[in-house]
Amino acid sequence: MQEHVNHRDIVFYGNPDFYWGYNNPKVIELIKQSEASATLDEQNEKLTEANKLIAEDAASDWLYLYPQIVVSASNVSGYPVNGLNSQFFAYNIEKSAE
Repeated sequence: MQEHVNHRDIVFYGNPDFYWGYNNPKVIELIKQSEASATLDEQNEKLTEANKLIAEDAASDWLYLYPQIVVSASNVSGYPVNGLNSQFFAYNIEKSAE
């Protein structure tokens, strides 16, 4: 049981050595192909197919996703919206002179 999610958690389903030990060769190949995709549409197609297989295999069971509530001043911009966890890139965050 884990109480967190990471961005792009799906790539961990393509790694049978990851701590939950899920191992489906078709999913591994689809995720590998998605990472090498030339377009976002192609990547989404491969990840959608992989997600369907992961769901059919019941590789995980999600109990809930608790909200990550973040409050910021109105003069702060660049903060990620709808982030899944507290990890984010700070280089785009700026505070205006207001």
